[in-house]
Amino acid sequence: RNIAEYFKDYDEHLIFESMNEITCMEGDDKNSAEAIDYDTPIIVNLNQIFVNVVRSTGSNNRHRWLAVVAHYANSGNHKEFTLPTDSYNGDNRLMFAAHIYKANTNVEWTYDEVYQVVNNLKIMADKFDIPMFLGEYGNRTQKQGGTDTGYNDVARAYFSEIVHRACKTAGVVPVVWDQGHGEDPL
Repeated sequence: RNIAEYFKDYDEHLIFESMNEITCMEGDDKNSAEAIDYDTPIIVNLNQIFVNVVRSTGSNNRHRWLAVVAHYANSGNHKEFTLPTDSYNGDNRLMFAAHIYKANTNVEWTYDEVYQVVNNLKIMADKFDIPMFLGEYGNRTQKQGGTDTGYNDVARAYFSEIVHRACKTAGVVPVVWDQGHGEDPL
């Protein structure tokens, strides 16, 4: 509420996102089926509270675009994940945001690893009939022998091109998240 009040007179260039990568578990369990099952109803409720609170602050927040997310910013494919209602707007002013990191420390990617990213985008496009953006995706610079630079620059560019094309096909806006470098800084 405090953040929404502070920014309520900002123009349409400001978009609020409900939360970032929420999960009830740590480490390898953070994306487990158990964590997703437990978290999904809570996140659905938090998304609705977020929309209600931001909208109730008035001014430009009544019609501002708001982004909501699923468990740990995944593709929202859990059967119980639903979008919040936006009773303040007759026209939709909600969007869905996700993050996809698949084998982000690899030097190269297999067809199956790339296909999983593309499939997640397809799941989003099939489930949601609202604007969507891939708020984070990317991979790290790693050493790779046999290249002009000694790094995986070409493989990273190829991976990004595939993700961008898949986003375009699915109607999802891609945003690259710079993951920095691997173990050996450039």
